[in-house]
Amino acid sequence: MTLITALAAHLRLALSSLHLAGPDGTPAPVKVFVGDLPAKTADKPFPGLILVPVDGYHDSDGGDHITIAIIAGLIGTDEDDVNGAEIAETDLTALRINIARCLLPCATTAPLQDRFVLLPDDKGRFLSWEKAEGQARPYCQAVITSHWLSHGWE
Repeated sequence: MTLITALAAHLRLALSSLHLAGPDGTPAPVKVFVGDLPAKTADKPFPGLILVPVDGYHDSDGGDHITIAIIAGLIGTDEDDVNGAEIAETDLTALRINIARCLLPCATTAPLQDRFVLLPDDKGRFLSWEKAEGQARPYCQAVITSHWLSHGWE
């Protein structure tokens, strides 16, 4: 199993009980996509995560270093609703916390699939994140950056 496939499966399972505001304001499960959003369908992809490989390299010890962006997309209830924007921000916090809870053990005690180890960035931070500024209401987006190490072929 590749890192991105294992990560998607792990997040789907770990976040399966987390329901955040959906497009109509009712609670909805978090969807996890790999690489891009699916083709347009009647279903909105919110709340959702998109896993995107960003870059990587091979080290002299045979390790494969991979950076994966976890793009979180959330939606409030209405463009003009201040509470809707607050809901999206609150949901973003809940989502970030739940992602950290399920992935941080991969850095120490429980590598993903027993082979993918979560690494800190060059500043020693795990799962650093940045909110996309200027995102039009009612949408809220953030990018969580994860760094991984694998030995051997995926």
